[in-house]
Amino acid sequence: MSSFIHDGRRLHYTLEGAGLALLFVHGLGGNVDNWMLQRLALATTHRVVGIDMPGHGRSEGREVRFDRYWEAILALTEHLQIERIAICGLSKGARVALMFAARHPERVERIAVVNAFIHLKPADREARLKLYDLLLLPDGGRGWAEELLYAMGVSEHDAIVRGFLRSLNWIDPQHIRARFNELIAFDQRAELADVRCPILLIRGERDAFVPDYCVEELHQRSQDPRSHECRVAGICLTSKLLHDSTRCSPNFLEARDRMVDQRIKPSSSSRGAQNRHHYAGPVERCFRGRPFGTRQRGDASGSSCRGVLITR
Repeated sequence: MSSFIHDGRRLHYTLEGAGLALLFVHGLGGNVDNWMLQRLALATTHRVVGIDMPGHGRSEGREVRFDRYWEAILALTEHLQIERIAICGLSKGARVALMFAARHPERVERIAVVNAFIHLKPADREARLKLYDLLLLPDGGRGWAEELLYAMGVSEHDAIVRGFLRSLNWIDPQHIRARFNELIAFDQRAELADVRCPILLIRGERDAFVPDYCVEELHQRSQDPRSHECRVAGICLTSKLLHDSTRCSPNFLEARDRMVDQRIKPSSSSRGAQNRHHYAGPVERCFRGRPFGTRQRGDASGSSCRGVLITR
């Protein structure tokens, strides 16, 4: 892992492969290793960059506010002399990617937004704030982690659970709660008008943490009327979701606008129905979809994920 100094703080990053530059941005409380499998797979065809965002992983800067995280991406691209880059972000990382694209549209090739919201309705915001209040308990974040994993529908994925719980050894619960309170109060809807690149929207359909309307609103507020939608197997967010989604939209990272996988068949959804597609693949076992905050242990069922490719 390499590092550089930005604004007086040392930020760490990874660099692998050659070709079109592709940056992976982790979620809140995560680190660059969350994307390890995707980095290794895509480094055969891309110049793959990963970053520990300020205050995460090995990077310094826990005092940096959420609304300044995009500056780390700008600093990294300048440090590596990358003029244009594709970005894949999970949750908070996706929001940071959108912030960067809104401020520097000339530098972003395209974005994959995985399980993210850009604003929440008051009741949904309150429910998620209560979840993150669990970080105040003297259990090192264990209760918060278990509830969040369940809400995201990944409680039966042993590898994800082990990795997530292991990460509690390296996070500061107060820091994570403070940054979440900042990002949940930040309404990004207005700045989507400044995002000019194609966007791939991916959301696990069994994920109760991100409400359905969030993805639909991102879709409706995009600046391109053309879109594609696909369904891909699984909800294993940090180990195989992007791999499955790029099977559904194999040319997304290569800056092409048409889907060519013959396994994808049109479906009839709302906006741009003629351009929406489903991918039917093997379905992994996950928790059944349910309203946020209605946890019932032992309730398991199949799961799939939905992606919306907005092309330009």
